[in-house]
Amino acid sequence: MLVATLLIMNQNTKPVDFIATGATIQKLPQAFMFTEGPVWTKKGTLMFTDIPANRIYEWDSKECKVFREPSQNANGLTIDKQGNLYTCEHSGRALTMTSPAGSVETLAATFEGKKFNSPNDVAINVRSGMIVFTDPSYGLGNKPSEIGYKGVFMYNRKTKAVTEFY
Repeated sequence: MLVATLLIMNQNTKPVDFIATGATIQKLPQAFMFTEGPVWTKKGTLMFTDIPANRIYEWDSKECKVFREPSQNANGLTIDKQGNLYTCEHSGRALTMTSPAGSVETLAATFEGKKFNSPNDVAINVRSGMIVFTDPSYGLGNKPSEIGYKGVFMYNRKTKAVTEFY
């Protein structure tokens, strides 16, 4: 069951209800294992991940379909102005981009020649276009960390460079 409460912060940092007055909550009928990464698309659908099921879903308010399987145990999602979907992949140990046409491109899988742990959450700075993502270790399972620490990284779409984010 997927139930999400969406809040947005106003300038006074007080929660403001993001759900329209009179809107109803709809439970999706599927049995999900562990959902993450909800993001609304330009076409008004909701995309989200089910990490252990190794899927990305898309819900159009009528039905929920598998968007991508396997998803490399995708977690965090975000979408840019062009409609590209950015995905943090735990088992893929990478940040990827899915174009509106459906092609998947790996943007970042290493830092200084070492594999990421398990990229988790992702956000785009709308002014600079920089993509920031977290890289905790809990998605590694029994695999060793090559990087040796948990970090936050930034991907520059123009230069394709990955840097540590401070």
